Amino acid sequence: MPESDVTRVTDTEWVIWVAEALSRGCAQSEIIHELTLQGHPDPLRFIQQVREHPLFEWGSNRSKQVVQDKRRLELFHRLQSLLDQRDRPDPIQVERIKPQLFEQFYRVNRPCVLTQWADSWQAFKKPWSAERLGSEFASVSIEVTEGREGRADFDRNAHLLKRQTSLGTFAQRVIECREPSNDFYLIARNFALDHPLLLELLEEIDESPFLDPKRRSKHVALWFGPQGTYTPLHHDTCNIMFVQMWGEKRIDLLPPYRQDLFETSHNMYASLDLRASPQPEQRTVILKPGEALFIPVGWWHQVEALSASTSLAMTHFHLNNHYQWYQPGRAVTPSDISADSSR
Repeated sequence: MPESDVTRVTDTEWVIWVAEALSRGCAQSEIIHELTLQGHPDPLRFIQQVREHPLFEWGSNRSKQVVQDKRRLELFHRLQSLLDQRDRPDPIQVERIKPQLFEQFYRVNRPCVLTQWADSWQAFKKPWSAERLGSEFASVSIEVTEGREGRADFDRNAHLLKRQTSLGTFAQRVIECREPSNDFYLIARNFALDHPLLLELLEEIDESPFLDPKRRSKHVALWFGPQGTYTPLHHDTCNIMFVQMWGEKRIDLLPPYRQDLFETSHNMYASLDLRASPQPEQRTVILKPGEALFIPVGWWHQVEALSASTSLAMTHFHLNNHYQWYQPGRAVTPSDISADSSR
């Protein structure tokens, strides 16, 4: 094929298609296969000609610049929203909103409680109580954390406290627990909803329109425990939708601009306990069944169960929920820990 064939008008559509495929990172073997199916006489040479064309190099560099510009713009808007929150005389309240306002809060990184959204789920007609879980799923084998009260770093080192039990046995312990306890707890890192027999519970929720039901796997976490379970102050590296399914929880939040917390933090965990040392910027939410708390990326939060409770934490939003630029905890301590769903 002559060198000039790459610029022939009859090849224009192929040139555009190959250039776009290369820019998206498609494998060369896949491009060759498609060109062959379309009857191109010399796919490999044609791809090389497109790669070497000055306009392709310019377009590739331009595309990279556009992506970088978008990321910088996103970072600028988020940082600006944080500064606006810091400088504005804001009532220390987490607003309760109707679903139609949610996207506005999501885009400016502000926490809110959604009402009139989850409370209509089938799950609230047949609550996820200890009695129900222990009765209908008694034989299901689950992993829990136990012995939490014997370690100061119980949440950071939850992998050391794993125990196997049945859901029926665990639920009975929750029912019989008469005093507040943080000693035993089924948490996100126990991955209970990976069990096939518990997946039917997820058929009782409807996370649309904000989250994608097709992406539930690995993005939905169950929390279940007695009154008194507690998760220390920490931040996450993605947005969380936290839905109270049964019982009540208290969630205390601090905004991300409290950078002083990193001075004594360990990874994503701060050393501050807001129960003992309330802060001026602190926002407190008492979350009741059927209410959903949106916890934006970077917001510090700690959680305490005011009664025996079950909760769901979800991260599979339709809107962007990937913030590789926001992982400040890793800059403090280089050891690797999982970015689990929030509590």
